[in-house]
Amino acid sequence: MADLVEGWAHDKRLDARSTIELLGWADGMRSLVAVVGINYTPLPLPEGTKSSLHKFLASRMLRR
Repeated sequence: MADLVEGWAHDKRLDARSTIELLGWADGMRSLVAVVGINYTPLPLPEGTKSSLHKFLASRMLRR
């Protein structure tokens, strides 16, 4: 997921602030993985709750 966001950061159409924010997101995701580990399994969502955007994008990346 961090690699995906980092890739977006290098889009020439973005302004400097957006690039910095996306790179910060990528670094934050990598830091989180360093703390919780790669085998972390989140608790299931309550019945009827929609997935977050991050989970949706990560799931899409895994299917490719």
